[in-house]
Amino acid sequence: MRVLANKRNYVSELVMTSNHLPTGINYTIFHAPCEEYDNFATVLKNPDFRRLDIAMLINRELEEDIGRRWRSFLNGRLRRALGEAKPMEHFRLHTTATGNLYDDDVDRLIPLQSIVPIEKWPRLRHFLSRFLVSQSDITSFLAALPKSVRSIDLSMPEFLIDGGDYYGLLDDIRKMIRQRTLSDGGTEKEAHDFIYCERPNPFFDDCRCDTPYGVGILKDVFEPDFERPNVNWDDMIEMGITKEDMD
Repeated sequence: MRVLANKRNYVSELVMTSNHLPTGINYTIFHAPCEEYDNFATVLKNPDFRRLDIAMLINRELEEDIGRRWRSFLNGRLRRALGEAKPMEHFRLHTTATGNLYDDDVDRLIPLQSIVPIEKWPRLRHFLSRFLVSQSDITSFLAALPKSVRSIDLSMPEFLIDGGDYYGLLDDIRKMIRQRTLSDGGTEKEAHDFIYCERPNPFFDDCRCDTPYGVGILKDVFEPDFERPNVNWDDMIEMGITKEDMD
């Protein structure tokens, strides 16, 4: 990051790819003043900076340390750094946080708009996120996105316990922002048909994570050409995707 900061006028994109592995930059650089934070913010100040894919590693500290853990998000330093990238067109946030960090306390929710300065990104076109969310918060966030947005990837949100689910989120999206373009990284057709064509909701009620069989396409982040229908083993045999065990 120090090298990029010294060449910041040449940097228009910064992509940190984790491929869904539990890794990324240490989120504590946003906790207090430090050289790493200054370098990160300097890179984003480039007047031509337009894309940031950021993966953050969040340590699994003791439960009594939750306040210190999330201070890095709530103190405004991350939001201020992101706000420097005013021409932002593509933003992706990926963290290693999971729902059990919060147990069942929805009051500990970090609103997306408290860390993502979307009001400063009038040219934003693509938004992707894997973060701890509640259904109501992410719906409000999507409704506030600028009209420039052309795609939204919601394939990896982590719902707080008692904080909603995929079924309810899609229902809210259909009600509130039916004119937006949605791509959720694997159920594009079913989500589109539900939102725009009055087809059934592709998720079951109270569906927090796993996509039901028959919905979406299975993909492999390490094999870009790999795709197959999300069906059970018997259906894969019938479709000729795999063969029945001869043993």
